[in-house]
Amino acid sequence: MTEKVSATPLNCSKTAEIFRTNEALNLMTANPQIEQWLPVQCATDYEVSNHGRIRRGERMLAGYKLRNGYVGCSVSQNGYRRSTTIHALVAEAFIPNPEGKPEVNHKNGVKDDNRVENLEWCTHSENIRHSYDVLGNKGRPKKPKPVSTIPDLRRRIIVEDYDSGELVRTVYELYATTRIDCYRVAIDGKAQPGRIGWSRILGLLREAMPRKCSPRWIGE
Repeated sequence: MTEKVSATPLNCSKTAEIFRTNEALNLMTANPQIEQWLPVQCATDYEVSNHGRIRRGERMLAGYKLRNGYVGCSVSQNGYRRSTTIHALVAEAFIPNPEGKPEVNHKNGVKDDNRVENLEWCTHSENIRHSYDVLGNKGRPKKPKPVSTIPDLRRRIIVEDYDSGELVRTVYELYATTRIDCYRVAIDGKAQPGRIGWSRILGLLREAMPRKCSPRWIGE
């Protein structure tokens, strides 16, 4: 028989939730070192222990490691399967959450240590702050910026203008870019912004000698 997969958590009654909370408090107060079992919330065929183990009847269930480092598991109820994490089941069964905080934090930072004494309810901001302040995480290392290199010089065009009676020399340097039809252009050593195509380069040359030769002569 194909099992139905539910994308949303199964609902349970408020009375059952209050009962589980009180029962968990009594058990933990009695002796936190002894392994104690409580029904999994909204999947009563399963039980979870304060040591972070889960069972169905007499059969112990093995969790599976998730990519984020947590231990996952699947529970079914009334033909619907729910994928969750062991630490979430332990927290739901054993740790009261009167403020309705949405996340469960591992106090020692070990994501597969699901003992109840290592868990606590928290907000997302509290979880992040604990990671920095208590565990000393620095976040993802920043990638070093690539070292800038001088692009390859492809062409140097020298324009000598005698129209004013004196020599006026302008040097155009064309440097390679990732596009074969565009260049980085420097005029008399001053870099121009952006990449410039051949049509714009020819326009710059026309501006330098407006009454002289044609673009066809320039390219020769």
